[in-house]
Amino acid sequence: MADPISLSLIAVGTAMSGISAISSGYSQASNYQAQANAQNYNAAVQKQQAQLAMAQSVEQSNAQHRKAAQQLGEQRAATAQSNIGFGGTGGDLLEQSANYAELDRQNILYNGLLTGMGLNAQAEQSTYAANVASSQIGSSITGGYMSGAGSLIGGVGNYMGTSRSIDRQQRLDKIMGVM
Repeated sequence: MADPISLSLIAVGTAMSGISAISSGYSQASNYQAQANAQNYNAAVQKQQAQLAMAQSVEQSNAQHRKAAQQLGEQRAATAQSNIGFGGTGGDLLEQSANYAELDRQNILYNGLLTGMGLNAQAEQSTYAANVASSQIGSSITGGYMSGAGSLIGGVGNYMGTSRSIDRQQRLDKIMGVM
């Protein structure tokens, strides 16, 4: 007869090992889910920031346009008052000022667009990272069960080997007359 205490300890140890492996798989799945949630949140915030950056650049360009229009009006008034005239150098200076003002306005819009595009690219990367983390949830759970099954199978093998070894030793002891 096999030693019941030894065999019970092997059985309990095997069960605990299997449960631990499965629990580890679920823990890893929970970590992947948390990563996916964080990355999805980051993506949403980055998209909002992109929209805000572009909207702000439109407002800043409008403010630049209003400011430039006021300055150009003052330049026209000063040109008219100085009797330089609007032809020749006086007109060229006004035209150049208008061109620079428009270039400033367009640069503001372009910088806002670049900022928005950069933030949208970051949002896409965050979404990709969330998808990768989500795709690993199932495999981590499966891995936990596979590891748990391996622990159980190994434990059963150990239990059977120990049981046979003990039985063999007890038969030998009977044959040899050792009690």
